[in-house]
Amino acid sequence: MAIARIDFAILDLHLFIMTDPALIENILKYTGLAGLAIFATMTLFKSIIQKNIFSNMTKEQSFRIITLMIRGALFVAIVGIGAWVFTSWKSDKEKAKSLEKNKDILGLVVDVNGKPIQAVKGYLAIDDKISGSTDVDGNLYLPVNGIGEDRFEVILKHPSFKLARKWVPVNFKDDSKPSFRVELEYKEEIKPEPIVKKTKQTEDDSQTTAETKKKAFVFLEYTGDQLGCILDLAITIHDQTYYPTVNRIRVDNLPTGEVNYTITGAISCGYNGNCQVEGVGTINVISGKTYDVVWQNTQVGYCEMYLIMR
Repeated sequence: MAIARIDFAILDLHLFIMTDPALIENILKYTGLAGLAIFATMTLFKSIIQKNIFSNMTKEQSFRIITLMIRGALFVAIVGIGAWVFTSWKSDKEKAKSLEKNKDILGLVVDVNGKPIQAVKGYLAIDDKISGSTDVDGNLYLPVNGIGEDRFEVILKHPSFKLARKWVPVNFKDDSKPSFRVELEYKEEIKPEPIVKKTKQTEDDSQTTAETKKKAFVFLEYTGDQLGCILDLAITIHDQTYYPTVNRIRVDNLPTGEVNYTITGAISCGYNGNCQVEGVGTINVISGKTYDVVWQNTQVGYCEMYLIMR
């Protein structure tokens, strides 16, 4: 008999919801699913109590049912409030994201002599995935997004220079273009090339010396790796740039002695991931020698590359 009355209470709740859609619409409008869940639970419990089923039960049975009703109401309230908090947070987040604007931070990176520095890695302190590298003119582009006025900390990294940090203000409310200029300091063991005012005589002497020294050739070789990665590189040695399509190439017309090199490009390792490549350094050119192309994954999406004499 008690079970039958509970079934009738559920039926009464269903009929009440069906016959008063305006009330349900208002509850959903102002309180959402959480309010509707709590309202439906309390209405159901009220209907059960009005059926006067407790007179046919023992005290223990009545206590159990009332306890279950209280626990059920509490559970529905907690779940409903949790659902309301989550949906509100998600809605606010989507609304804020829809208001965000995109801008590019333009940076100019130079050394202490004002010369542009190539292959400087720049990234945001709050998200190192937003990164880029300076081009031959020392320009760096970093995409950012936000609302109103904000500022971003840019970290600049290069093997030959000290780590640098720069705060860049960004105003998303207007059409201004955020930019910055940074002078990187050389590491103690690396000295900058002195600026020499050249005369016609020194230019002739330099040209003669360079022509005398440009007699060497070397080999660059990549011996492969266990992941079967594909290298798409641009290797600049002295004043020559190569785009290797085979694992071993020959580089001619190099001066002997210390020569600078830069390496840029990308490495693709299939399912194991990809990375952007940056490499800057010097090699001691000895004619006929072979220099191994070696790379190392230093952080997510970023690899450093070196030339090492075999």
